[in-house]
Amino acid sequence: IVPGYPKLKNAYTLLWDMENNDGYINIVAVMQKYFDQAISGNWSYNPLHYDNHEVPLSAMAKDMLNAYKFGWKTSYYQNTYDFKGEEEDVQPSGIDTSEIYDHLKTAPITGVNGEAGLNGEAKPQAEKILQSETNSEEDCDACTI
Repeated sequence: IVPGYPKLKNAYTLLWDMENNDGYINIVAVMQKYFDQAISGNWSYNPLHYDNHEVPLSAMAKDMLNAYKFGWKTSYYQNTYDFKGEEEDVQPSGIDTSEIYDHLKTAPITGVNGEAGLNGEAKPQAEKILQSETNSEEDCDACTI
């Protein structure tokens, strides 16, 4: 229930329509001054409001710094609009995951008590397959430091 909805219905902005978090940060900061316990505030980002549909790190850093500057004690979530419900699978980061998802949709998973394997294979064999598709420790720059 929204207070004063009949009169104020055109004055509200929906979460994913907000261009930035400035107004929300300010409102939570004002409320925080009158609470003796911390309010866990959230930030929400819609990639459609940014270039290349990617939320820049600078926008998130700006929100975090402003929140603490205005007196926030804690923050809880950084929510990002994930486009669920869209007909097309949109990947704002530009990563094409369709091949991975298609493979997972068609791969039968069998097993009992958590000992599942892909395509009816035993768990150790499935682990070998997964390891062959990833970098080994010899290829890992962090492992050679």
